[in-house]
Amino acid sequence: MKVIYFLYVMLLLSIQIFSQNNWHQTNGPHGGTVNSIAFTTEGNIYAAAWYWGPTELFFSSNYGETWTIIYKDLLFYDHIVSLAVNSNNVVFAGFYFGKLIRSTDNGTTWERINSGLSVSYIKSILIDSQNNIFIAAKDSGIFRSTNNGDNWEKINNGLYSYKVISLSKDLSDNIFAGTENHGIYHSTDNGMNWTKIDDGTLYSAVQCISVNNNGYIFAGTSGDGVYRSTNNGATWDQVNYGLTTNLNITSILTDSVGKTFAGTTSGGIYISNNFGENWQSVNSGLPDNFIFCIEQYDNLLFAGTNKYGIFKSINEGNTWQEINNNFLYTFVESFLIGSNNELYAGTYAGLGIFKTTDFGNTWLKISNGLPDESVDAIVKNSSGTIYCSTWDGIFYSTNNGNSWNHLSSSPQYPRSMFINKTNTIFVGAYGGIYLSTDDGLNWFKSNPPVDPGDVYSFVTNSLGDIWASSKLFGAFYSSDNGASWEQRSEGMKSKQINALLVDSNDFIYAGSADSGIFRSTDNGISWEEVNSGLTNFKINTLATNADNYIFAGTSGGGIFISTNSGSSWRSFNDGLTDIYVYAFAFTDQFVFAGTSEGVFRLSEPISSSKIHNTLPAKLNLSPNYPNPFNSTTKIKFTIPPGDNGSKVRLKIFDILGNEISTQLNEYKPAGEYEVEVNCKDLPSGVYIYYLTVGELSSSNKMILLK
Repeated sequence: MKVIYFLYVMLLLSIQIFSQNNWHQTNGPHGGTVNSIAFTTEGNIYAAAWYWGPTELFFSSNYGETWTIIYKDLLFYDHIVSLAVNSNNVVFAGFYFGKLIRSTDNGTTWERINSGLSVSYIKSILIDSQNNIFIAAKDSGIFRSTNNGDNWEKINNGLYSYKVISLSKDLSDNIFAGTENHGIYHSTDNGMNWTKIDDGTLYSAVQCISVNNNGYIFAGTSGDGVYRSTNNGATWDQVNYGLTTNLNITSILTDSVGKTFAGTTSGGIYISNNFGENWQSVNSGLPDNFIFCIEQYDNLLFAGTNKYGIFKSINEGNTWQEINNNFLYTFVESFLIGSNNELYAGTYAGLGIFKTTDFGNTWLKISNGLPDESVDAIVKNSSGTIYCSTWDGIFYSTNNGNSWNHLSSSPQYPRSMFINKTNTIFVGAYGGIYLSTDDGLNWFKSNPPVDPGDVYSFVTNSLGDIWASSKLFGAFYSSDNGASWEQRSEGMKSKQINALLVDSNDFIYAGSADSGIFRSTDNGISWEEVNSGLTNFKINTLATNADNYIFAGTSGGGIFISTNSGSSWRSFNDGLTDIYVYAFAFTDQFVFAGTSEGVFRLSEPISSSKIHNTLPAKLNLSPNYPNPFNSTTKIKFTIPPGDNGSKVRLKIFDILGNEISTQLNEYKPAGEYEVEVNCKDLPSGVYIYYLTVGELSSSNKMILLK
């Protein structure tokens, strides 16, 4: 079954594909979390990236000089944790929640291969010299496939129910399995039987194992550093001299001449030239001390870091160079346009702030003095001082971001920031709303009538009234510069409001977590739903340009635009390869969109004619009826005029993205159609039906209740 890339977000997603390319990915910011690396026999590289966004798999055919995304999974909370490539260059990727996928064509297409494999957390994948595949499923032991992953069998004899988290092998294909708290086990018969080989000294989780050609075994643990055995595991020595306190070992490599490399979570990379007798750090060029993985191809070393992407060493680790060209996995969630049209981008997961002065062609990291925390908001006062919010408080810069200082009196866990025309700073933080009228030196709490929970955004109208959006109670309004607040949420179906916007007409827009967009034309006294044309209702951000066109960034639906004050919306995703959008910024020349894949730029000014000219013919997929249903339901759809002879496919998926059935797979001319779907053999639950007509696609959810 081919892997379907929409997965979880297809609950609400209905993306239309356009004919022209409008959005272009800028050259950065670079970086991201790289938690697994694997090589083909020719030295092509696969690298998996993830950090609370869609997991992505990158490919390089030139030793990491440039990268291309070859796989993307839109299920936010699942991600690739292990990679392996066999001698025929078939690549396997294991996921946190137990999915296993395979590609036989260098990552062009993928298929799920979980037949007989109902597991969670595929922590490690090992392939022996005969291309037998072994996986360590943390909560389920070890599984083996002898037919390229088509089928799997559990091979836990002697392992009991221990959690296996690492695998390795020697030249004779003897296999070593590291457990979470029960030492190391060994198999000499292709995994059929397992025997404990450590002498009881390995108490910590064995996170990685490496066996060299001399039979030395090295085990990296979760808190006790490195252990070594020189007699096939009969006895073990702790070999940590020089590792100091960096004893959480994530990756280990060793060779037959004594060189051993160890990756740690706090000390970067260490090398030993004498089989672990002593260690020294080799971190020149590495900005990140948290190393997820180290792999070697010939004389080249590659390191995957926690926040800064991937690095390469050509001199046995003495120096490292960043190789993140097109490796774009920075989660951009906030923007600021500076006085000279420079663009500041705040990132998630501790990557800090980046700045571009050439509209995204080059980026410079400007995080000197900032903690390794997410930057949720960036704002500037009339004097040019820039403020940013992090989980460690608020920081400010008086030199355009070249250095940052902490406001020691700032509120805890600030989430959102806003500065109005009077230079009053508004902060939405844990516990409510805080204000400062003296550039952040002093703060006072301004309590709404009810606890708002997290406060996600602030806006102001032409009269200077302030609005705040909240997690629990919709929107709050203040007419006295934040001294007092009143709740104004009448008509909002959803009370979690992620984003607010005031347009040039003083109309107010509220983007919700699950019910789309609401609009008020009477200063928040009443609200109406304005979702015509929206196919995704989780709104992350709202913004407007000089022409009063409104942009909505969503989770899973990309960008929508309205030219009529929200009365109708159009999908506006041409060229946008990431449909998770968190921030917008505007200059006279460009529109910028912050996504989980860095920053995209609209390469020319927007006009009404441009928007209408890029619209595709409309594909209409109606809600199934009845819904919910007992066993059968009907699905109607319309193929647009002028589309005479496209391949039409209608497929059913479960909520995890597993393909259940194909209801239609044939060529059809333009017209209206109805398909009856029989689900009498399926259990109750939520299912997704997904329609593709040529290059157009749409989907809806249906609920089966028995």
